[in-house]
Amino acid sequence: MKFIFEWQTNKFDDVQKNELEREITQKVSAHLTQVVQSESEETLIFSLSECKTKGCLLKGEACCITKNGQKRETIKIKVDRGFLIHCENNSWFQPRSPSRNQ
Repeated sequence: MKFIFEWQTNKFDDVQKNELEREITQKVSAHLTQVVQSESEETLIFSLSECKTKGCLLKGEACCITKNGQKRETIKIKVDRGFLIHCENNSWFQPRSPSRNQ
C-alpha cells in the first residue's frame, strides 16, 4: 500500500510531519493488514489539517484509491494530544511513543 500526505497546515515543521507520516503509515498499515489480511496495491491519500477541537492535535481524511484508479472509501482519522490515532469506525491504535512534547 502506498501512502501520500497532503498537509493543509503550517503548524508542524518537516521533522514533525515526517514523524507523524511515518507513525500514521505504520499504524494504519498494521490495522488494515489485520482487517483485510492481505497486501494491497491501493493508495491512501491523506489530507491532514490542524484540529480546532479541544484535545485534538490533527485531523485528516484518507481516500482509498484502487489500482485501477477508482475511489473506494474514505477513512477519517484524528490524532489527539495523547498521540492516539482514532479512526472513524471507533478503533483505536496503539499509543504513539511520547518522544516529544507538542
